[in-house]
Amino acid sequence: MVTEKQVNGEVKTVSNEDYMANLKDYKGIWEVVDQIKSEPAIPITKISDFEISDPEGNDMTYDILDAEGYHFMIVSYHLTEESSTTNTLSVQDTIWAIDTIVQAADTQFVRRIEQIDQQTIR
Repeated sequence: MVTEKQVNGEVKTVSNEDYMANLKDYKGIWEVVDQIKSEPAIPITKISDFEISDPEGNDMTYDILDAEGYHFMIVSYHLTEESSTTNTLSVQDTIWAIDTIVQAADTQFVRRIEQIDQQTIR
C-alpha cells in the first residue's frame, strides 16, 4: 500500500498487514494513495470467464464442468419465443379393413376403407 502524509506530502510504502495492525497511527495523518496488487493465487485462464445459465437465470456452470464424460453444446444466439416458428401439417390417416370372401374353393381378400381421420403433426 502506498500512503502519503497529509502534512508534508511524505510518501511511504507499507504492507497491508502493517497498515491494518497500526491503523490508529495512520488514520487521519496518512492517506492511502495507491494499492499495490499482486498476482492472484489461482492464475486466470480462459475457463475463468466460462458461465452458463438456464432461461430462468440460474447458474449451470458447475453442473456442466463437474459432469463426467463427453458433452456436446450447441450455441445459438437470439433465442426468443417470438422468433420461433411451429409448422403444423394436417394429413389424412386411413384405417383399412380386410374382408375375407370365400366362394366354393376360392378365397379372396378385399381391402376396404374403414375410417379416414385428420391428424395434425407439429
